[in-house]
Amino acid sequence: MKYLLLLFTTIALISFVSCSKKQEQKAAPADSLKVGSVNSVQKETQAAMNGPEWFKNPPRAEDVLYAVGQASSQSPTIAREKAIMNARVAMAEFLKKEKSGLSPDSLNVDLRFSRVTKETSVKKGKRWYHYVLMEMPKH
Repeated sequence: MKYLLLLFTTIALISFVSCSKKQEQKAAPADSLKVGSVNSVQKETQAAMNGPEWFKNPPRAEDVLYAVGQASSQSPTIAREKAIMNARVAMAEFLKKEKSGLSPDSLNVDLRFSRVTKETSVKKGKRWYHYVLMEMPKH
């Protein structure tokens, strides 16, 4: 009876341990919304350093606001959308600072006239890196 109980306990323990290892091995989706994790930020920064020249040194003009965005994903479409979103966030932050007299919490920024001027995608391994240059006329 002792041996039977010991055998049953051992089998149950082995089953429990193997099930918990399978759950640990499940990776988060490549495009999950974990914003700002250290590894992803380091990879994004390293990839940005390898971007096109117009990304590294965006143009400047008196009457046009330029912003760049970069993102990576296993999907080229998602990488593009994330890069555009990042460029729009950069534009909004610039406009928010420009109108610093207003409360930043209540400031609405109009980005309707922003458009993608240049863009390029690069595939490295299984990931796509997308770069965009956006412009918007200053009002």
